[in-house]
Amino acid sequence: MHSLLPMMSLILMSCSGAPLPPALRAPESVAALHQAIQAHCQDQGEGCRDALQAAYCEAHGGAWRRFYNGCRDACQPPRHPTLSAPPICTMDTPMGCDCGEDQCWDGLRCVTPPPPPPLFKPPWVPLAPECEAGLRARDAETARYVEALRCAEAWVSDLWTRTRAAPKGLGQELILPCLADRRAQIKALVSLINWAPDRQGRAAALQIAALKVEGLTQEVAACLGR
Repeated sequence: MHSLLPMMSLILMSCSGAPLPPALRAPESVAALHQAIQAHCQDQGEGCRDALQAAYCEAHGGAWRRFYNGCRDACQPPRHPTLSAPPICTMDTPMGCDCGEDQCWDGLRCVTPPPPPPLFKPPWVPLAPECEAGLRARDAETARYVEALRCAEAWVSDLWTRTRAAPKGLGQELILPCLADRRAQIKALVSLINWAPDRQGRAAALQIAALKVEGLTQEVAACLGR
């Protein structure tokens, strides 16, 4: 019977708005709050932690209730790193702090939600016509084709630099590795041609490069969401 008294007092606290334990009144961070709850409920089980979380929520402007997705009312739910995908919410049904329509729970209190991050506007510069013409000349001599490949590599590098220097936005983190991958592919093709042991090997390398580079501009444009 005596072991139930602390639990009953916590439940009454969450229902009546009674003062929180001192360590939970003004935690410096979400981690500090969780540590204080764990310390207070060390020997009292999960029900103690739930009751304290409910009491803390209601003392800071929220209502403790059950949610029907894992995001609950969090201000920053996990988001898939694409330009337009919605937040990722699991199918869990956890208890959480509900702050109403106009606010969200930041882990410590109900606050006005931050504005969504802007969509990234990628820069675009087309491939120079002479470079594109050189890449289409499959029967060109080796030196000319390698020069066209280097021109394409410089083009992709320039787009990568412009993308990195542009104002931050949602989706930017996907574009940089996509462009870096295309640049690495072009460098590998240049090496393949330059390291060919003889004329026959260079001819085969040029044929491979021509097949790989076909559609390069479309692939780079796709990296940038164009």
